Amino acid sequence: MRVPKDLAFSWEAKLVRFLGVSPAMAAPIVSALVAATYFVPGYAFGLLPIQLDLRDSSIPLDPYSWAAIVTSLLAGFTVFALPYAQVRHLGDITSLAEITPSLDRSGLRDLYVRSSAGDKSGRLIASALGWCFGLLIPIFSVPGAWTVMSGQPSTWDTDLPPSAYWAAGWFLIIVPFLIASLSKASYQMVTGARRLLTETVARLEVGPLDADRLRPLVNAGLHTSFIWMIGAAIGVLFVLDANIDATVILIFMACIAILGGLAAITPAMAGRQVIRRSKDKALAEVRAVIAHLHLDALDAASETKVRQADDQRLAQMGALLAYEDRLEKAPETPISAPTVAQFALYLAIPVSSWLGGAFVERMVDAALG
Repeated sequence: MRVPKDLAFSWEAKLVRFLGVSPAMAAPIVSALVAATYFVPGYAFGLLPIQLDLRDSSIPLDPYSWAAIVTSLLAGFTVFALPYAQVRHLGDITSLAEITPSLDRSGLRDLYVRSSAGDKSGRLIASALGWCFGLLIPIFSVPGAWTVMSGQPSTWDTDLPPSAYWAAGWFLIIVPFLIASLSKASYQMVTGARRLLTETVARLEVGPLDADRLRPLVNAGLHTSFIWMIGAAIGVLFVLDANIDATVILIFMACIAILGGLAAITPAMAGRQVIRRSKDKALAEVRAVIAHLHLDALDAASETKVRQADDQRLAQMGALLAYEDRLEKAPETPISAPTVAQFALYLAIPVSSWLGGAFVERMVDAALG
């Protein structure tokens, strides 16, 4: 699943194309490279392992090294998220060609590419805001970061070995860049999806009983939700070490989880507009025919004609009334029980990450005695 050239307008997509692999394969490569920037110099210059009192630690690593591993995973996720979403959504949107008479697959593709690019100024603002927030995370979560940034020692940073300040400096460089990239990706996904839905929904034509034909819209939302739940699952790994103050981190990860939920719901709600529009039109037509048949019955001239016409009208009106009832009871969203179950599984990903990490932690503790 490679990134097409016409979708490679972000640095993440360009990097994935440069590596010549899929977004899913690029993620571990980038994670390994980012981790190497921490561990290779650290061990080469004798800065690792950082000597700290780890008697109360739940991870057999110093908190800096554990946080560096999780941050490296987050770097891989950063490169994975936007390109993966673009490739998946491109397939979802072009699948709607059967119910968009005014656009073929090529036209839908062009529409998606234009919508995904977004405006450059918006991307820059999102990146700047993300960088500012990303700078706060190490300042309030990493001991030594404030001292490295300000040059002034703080009471919070007492009793730290010199190597801890090198690690804190690494986080001050890496984390703001990652959060800026994630903020930009979030902006592109949200605004791109809004523009795309606005232009696409008006062109969709489905029958009032054909909600299942809007399944590609639901899939697009689920794919976005899956991406952000993976990000939240990685963030949860930070809290496995009791020495890491994860307050700010958890706030950010909660925002990611909320974003994932909204991503799943928004396309489905757009599909609801399409179905509701079709349903209202069909109900108006059926009720107009029923009213016309009723007037015909009142205007019948003779008993014979009335008797003969009544049989036909009763049969027609019975079928129309049954159809009207079916239309009124028809679901107005393309969300089905399997869709809800799939989304519930995605919501469980962060919880599973925490439980799995806790299980591995116990196994390591048992192995180390």
